[in-house]
Amino acid sequence: MVAKRPAVEIPVKIEKNQAEKDVKQLSKNMFKSFADIKAGFDLAAKGLSVLGSALGSVNKLAKESIKLAMTQQENERKLMQAANMRGKFTRQQFKDLQKLNSETQQATGIGDEYQLQMQAQMAMMGVSNDQLVKATRATIGLSEATGSDLNSSMRIVARTLQGNTSSLKRYGIQAKDSKEAMEMLLQNFEIAKDKSKTLAGQLKILGANFGDLQETWGMGVAKSDRVVTAFEAINNAVLRLNNFFASQQGAKLIDVWFKRLLLFGGKTLEVF
Repeated sequence: MVAKRPAVEIPVKIEKNQAEKDVKQLSKNMFKSFADIKAGFDLAAKGLSVLGSALGSVNKLAKESIKLAMTQQENERKLMQAANMRGKFTRQQFKDLQKLNSETQQATGIGDEYQLQMQAQMAMMGVSNDQLVKATRATIGLSEATGSDLNSSMRIVARTLQGNTSSLKRYGIQAKDSKEAMEMLLQNFEIAKDKSKTLAGQLKILGANFGDLQETWGMGVAKSDRVVTAFEAINNAVLRLNNFFASQQGAKLIDVWFKRLLLFGGKTLEVF
């Protein structure tokens, strides 16, 4: 049987070279499109990475600020309690003390929170309230003159104020009495203040001032009644939960839970 010719014939002519060029161009365009898409994804990934880093930094800064604020609160509490052991110590006296501590910070870069910590310790060691600022500055002066750390210097100053100047002789500081010794140490404090005129001194002061800024941020949380109340509620809930599991009823519940867990584990092993 002879096949019929189609009613309409459409001539088709394929140029081999042109087809190869078209395929290559198509491939090139596809790769370029994929490259553009990949570049877009890479850019988005970098953007998200930067955002994640920024959020992480903010979170870290917030945690540090709250921690600093809580440390400051604790130092203030200790000082108030210790100072009241040596006589009446009002909030106004505390504000006056903090003002002088701030001046010392701007001169030496030693943070006011650290000064409060030293002052609380000195008050507990018998230093009177009206001598706290001088004792603090004498401590800084002794540390400057001898190179010893502030804690060691603080203990020596506390003993000096009680009339014991023998510890100073180890550092070549000869004084006939505690009054003369304090005058010498306070002169050394003036030398320590000169560090504020150097770049290293200014950087230390900047660090202390930034710490104060973080404390201010953190105080908003640390002194919030709502936050304190919320954590009190959480602590009470945890305490009730602990008391429940420590009771006979709670012990039975734990026993049932472990038995069910072991039963589930056994059935799971049987399947395999």
